[in-house]
Amino acid sequence: MRRPLYMNIADEISADISAGILTEGEQLPSYRQFAYTRGIASSTASRVYDELVRRGLVLGKIGRGSFVRNAEARNRTALIEPVTVPVDLEHNYSIRPHHKKIISQTLSDLGESTAFGDSLTPLGAAGWKNSQKTASRFLQTTIWKPESKRILFSGNGRQAIIATLSAITKPGDRIGVEPVTYPVFIGIAQKLGLVLIPIAMDSEGIVPTSLVQAYEKHGLQVLYIQPTLQSPTAVTMTPGRRASIADIIRKLNLPTLEDAVYRFLAKEPPLCSLAPEQVIYIDSLSKSIAPGLALGMIYSPDNYYQKIKTSLQYGAWTAPGLLLALGTEWMKSSDFKKIIVEKQTDALFRQKIARKIFSDFNIFGDLRAYHLWLPLPDNIKCEFFSNHMLKMGIAVTAGNEFSSINGISPHFIRLSLASPDQHTLITSLKIIHDQLITLAN
Repeated sequence: MRRPLYMNIADEISADISAGILTEGEQLPSYRQFAYTRGIASSTASRVYDELVRRGLVLGKIGRGSFVRNAEARNRTALIEPVTVPVDLEHNYSIRPHHKKIISQTLSDLGESTAFGDSLTPLGAAGWKNSQKTASRFLQTTIWKPESKRILFSGNGRQAIIATLSAITKPGDRIGVEPVTYPVFIGIAQKLGLVLIPIAMDSEGIVPTSLVQAYEKHGLQVLYIQPTLQSPTAVTMTPGRRASIADIIRKLNLPTLEDAVYRFLAKEPPLCSLAPEQVIYIDSLSKSIAPGLALGMIYSPDNYYQKIKTSLQYGAWTAPGLLLALGTEWMKSSDFKKIIVEKQTDALFRQKIARKIFSDFNIFGDLRAYHLWLPLPDNIKCEFFSNHMLKMGIAVTAGNEFSSINGISPHFIRLSLASPDQHTLITSLKIIHDQLITLAN
C-alpha cells in the first residue's frame, strides 16, 4: 500500500526542522500559500500541518498561523536502563553460563598476578603500553594494524563517543548520521547541542551522493556511522561502498566516528583502514565479552589524539585500572578468541531461526548480526506494538527510538536476538509473529 502524499511531505518538513533549516519560532506559510508552492490541494496541506502538530513539531495559534515548536530533546529510555520483564529482546548481549565461569577464573588469576597491584594505581587515558599493544593486536585485520601509540581507553563505548564528540565539536555543529542509528548517540548529540543531519541509506550503507549533498547543503563538521552490522538495520557496507565513502571522507577531510562495536561478529576491514587521517575508530568489549566489562577503545589519527586524550581525562571518562587490566588479560586470552568464534556461530544460528519464523515478512540485513530490523504491517504503529509486547512480558525496541529525525517514526521494531536462551528466543519470536498477524487483521 502506497504511503499517503501528506505523510511524505510531513516527513520532509520534519527533516528540515530536525536539521535546523526551519528553526524554533519560525512561522510556516498559510495553508493556501503552502498548497500553491507545493502544487497540492489545500486539504492535503491542511493534513500536512495537522500531522506536524500531532508529532509535536508545530504549534497552531488561532488568528496568527503555524509556528515551529521548541525543539526539546526527546526523552529516550531505550538501551539506557535494564528491562524488568521476563524476556529481553531489547538489549543485545550474549552471556552464557560457561562464559561466567571463564570470566570468574580470569578475575581470580588477575588477583594473584603482578598486574593486579598496578591496576590499583592512578592511570592516564593511554593506559599502559602493554595494554595498547594488546589492543592493537586485538583490533588488527589482515589489511590493517593500528599503531599502538594511537590507542586510548575509556570506561565503555558510550564514554568513548561522548569524549570524542566533546573533543572535536562545539554546540551548533552539524553531524551527519544514518537516518536510524544508536539511540544513545542521538541523546549524547542532543545534550552537546549538536544538530543531526540524516544521510540516506540503502542495502549497502549510506549513499555516497547523499553524503556529498548533505555536506554541501549543511556544511557537516563530523560524520558518525556504523559500517559493519549497523544497528538497528543490520546493514554492512560492501567493499565498493566502503571505498566510495572513504574517498569522499578523504576529499572533504571530514572527521568521521566509526562505531565498530559489532565488528567482532563480521571482521570486515574497518573504514579507518581506508581513510586513516580522517576516521576515529571506536570499539568496546561490551558485546564481545559483556556489558559489565565494557572497556572502551579509541584509535585516533594524530591530529585529534591530544584533544581526545584531554577530553577523556577532564571528563573523567578514562578507564579504571582494574577494568583495563581485566580487559587486557581478556584480549590476550585464547578463551576470548574461542568465545568470539562461538558468538559468530550463535548469531548466524539465531538469525536463521528468526528469519524462518518471520518468513512471511520482508526482512533485509546481514545474517551475521545479533539483531533483526523487523518491518511492521501498515496499520500497526511501532510505539503501540512495543508497549503491547511489554505488557506480555517481552521487551522489544520501537523504531522511533532509533530515528535521527524529529517526529519521524520508522515502521519497524528491532529484535535483539543475543540474550535469551534458544528455547526462550524461539518461543518469544513465535509470540511476536502471531501477535503481529492477529493485530494486522
